[in-house]
Amino acid sequence: MTHPANRIILAFISAGLCLLILEFCIIRPWGFGTAAFSWQRMNSLKSLGHTDFIRRSDIPGLLYELKPDLNTWYQMVPFSTNSRGMADDEYSVSKPPGTYRVAVLGDSVSMAYGVPHKDNYHSLLEQRLNSPDSALVFEFLNFAVGGYGLPQYVAMLEHKALPFDPDMIMVGVYLNDFLALALQTEGKENSKSFLRIPPMLQCYLWKFLASRTFSRDRLGGSGRLSGDPEQQIHSIMIMAERYFHRISETGIRRRIPVAVLLLSHMATEETLNYFKAAGRIHLPGVNIIPAWKPFIGHSAQEFRIHPFDSHPNAEAHRMFASAVYEGMEKAGLWPREAYVQEREPPDQLLKAAPTFPPLKSLVDQAVKGDGRTTR
Repeated sequence: MTHPANRIILAFISAGLCLLILEFCIIRPWGFGTAAFSWQRMNSLKSLGHTDFIRRSDIPGLLYELKPDLNTWYQMVPFSTNSRGMADDEYSVSKPPGTYRVAVLGDSVSMAYGVPHKDNYHSLLEQRLNSPDSALVFEFLNFAVGGYGLPQYVAMLEHKALPFDPDMIMVGVYLNDFLALALQTEGKENSKSFLRIPPMLQCYLWKFLASRTFSRDRLGGSGRLSGDPEQQIHSIMIMAERYFHRISETGIRRRIPVAVLLLSHMATEETLNYFKAAGRIHLPGVNIIPAWKPFIGHSAQEFRIHPFDSHPNAEAHRMFASAVYEGMEKAGLWPREAYVQEREPPDQLLKAAPTFPPLKSLVDQAVKGDGRTTR
């Protein structure tokens, strides 16, 4: 007769083998396809802070920046930077004649996290605008870096983007930008941590089960703070407005328009609350483009880069690009004829005080709709 202890050991070994088979033969191939068996591509699933792709920055307000001349894999796709540490093609600082430049600021979504560079929303805009009959050559310069927020967008604009003489400032804003400010309002740090175990050795079965159990179907932490939600959103938007005002002032002084893109492929109630509030920010020269609206009625599961990461996939970026193009078209922001940069801004714009309309009953309006949240 088999000793009870041996039966227990045998049971544990059998269970372990079953879990290994489930992990390596079912879960990983389902989530990553053939890439699940590539050590190089699997180990590219690190957070940016746990790679050697970044270095300490000397620019005030930036703790880190991308290293130049990278040519590697990141989040399962090829990832490269140019000689100036931009996740983009090589561009000269001096702008060629007949060129219309757009400086893109943002975080991991705009950096092209988990999608090839050519499939990023602003790369798609660049391809669309550079039609054979276009009188201008459009260049979208990608200054976005994963993990950046509104304070870093301002620093990146003033110290890195402006020397390239952009004709437009485009700021890709995700819900996390507001949630980071939300943590500041309560004096909290973002406690989200990342495993330092090599991604190839992590348990994706557990990630799958945890995402189905605890996920709130969006990036970042819970974002839930104590107190009245309406008042929190009001306070957070006042903080956000300060950074947008800095960008607005830069745009006015440089005589270039500013487009703030509200990006989210997760049309949750929380997203509606924050983005509807952001849409009410009125600053001189700033145009708010609600690029999240096409995702209303869709499940965020459709737009994940893979089942274990909720960053937007290539299809989501195509929808972003289409929404941004249409929003910019409606606002009359795309140049149609030969571009003339020498245009004087109205003096009153530089003197105009920023306004912030009341957010009374904002949460109820976001849930019920106020005539401006649906198509």
